Amino acid sequence: MEMENYPGWKHIYVLNRRIISNRLSEPIVRASGPVVLALLALIGLSVFFLYRKANRELIRRREAEDALHQVQEELRSYSRDLERQVKERTREITGILKYAPSVVYIKSRGGQYILVNSRYEELFKMKNENVIGKTDHDLFPREYADRFRENDIKVLEGEQSIQVEETVLLPEGVATYLSGEVPGLRR
Repeated sequence: MEMENYPGWKHIYVLNRRIISNRLSEPIVRASGPVVLALLALIGLSVFFLYRKANRELIRRREAEDALHQVQEELRSYSRDLERQVKERTREITGILKYAPSVVYIKSRGGQYILVNSRYEELFKMKNENVIGKTDHDLFPREYADRFRENDIKVLEGEQSIQVEETVLLPEGVATYLSGEVPGLRR
């Protein structure tokens, strides 16, 4: 609208800020509203699917942990049973070694004594703890020890048991006996 007293000038309606703001933002909101709504829907769906996937993974982990705990318990039970069996067999073998009327000993492949029974201790007048780790050469005169080692080597090389007549020096004098030697289970 033109102003009469001022040619070329036009009258502009001055509006308050709220009206101007609404007129400017309304087209933007109308255009961007569906886009924002679509973005929110996509974000919501993404969160939903990620949550489902994470939940499935947690369930799988829990199942794997449960299975692991079950296997560990079975292994502990199996281990306890094996320990019980070992103790039982050890007690049985110890009883046999202790009360056997024969001399029984176990040697390493290198000829060191690992164990001797009570009959060995009684016959040779040597305690188990004084024999363990020693060889025949540490305990007997060379001529006897050499023959003992030869027989040990025959058993080890042949991987089979042998029976030989051995002569040994005892505190009471020289004695001859029939020795049965078997290859050890240790490799």
